[in-house]
Amino acid sequence: MTMFAPSPALYATPLATGETANVETPYRTVFDSDRAVRSLGEKDFALLMRSAELVVLSQSFVCSRLRDALRIPLRDAEIMTSLLEVLGVIASGPADAERDVLVETQDLPKLLGKILTARESGTAAITAR
Repeated sequence: MTMFAPSPALYATPLATGETANVETPYRTVFDSDRAVRSLGEKDFALLMRSAELVVLSQSFVCSRLRDALRIPLRDAEIMTSLLEVLGVIASGPADAERDVLVETQDLPKLLGKILTARESGTAAITAR
């Protein structure tokens, strides 16, 4: 799975359209998560959307269960966990402990809209250069 890993050196260097990098650190700010969402490839973005939908609809989260449900490698599940945490979908906590889901089922459309908006605003900014 390839995604953008924010680092101070990369803030000054814009990404080319479709360019991604491997994640080395978890995302910790909204700025980081928005930039990460904008930088996801199509397959990874679809995985984030599916992860968010699954977690909110089930109102339960454990990284290993996400991995099993989506049939993805542990590293990909950890990356999705980090993104879901920063997006405010799940509470922070130990790596494979059960986490509280912070988004109610009825708010799922708003959440998916927020993720799509972050994606679309980033695409517009990147292609406008």
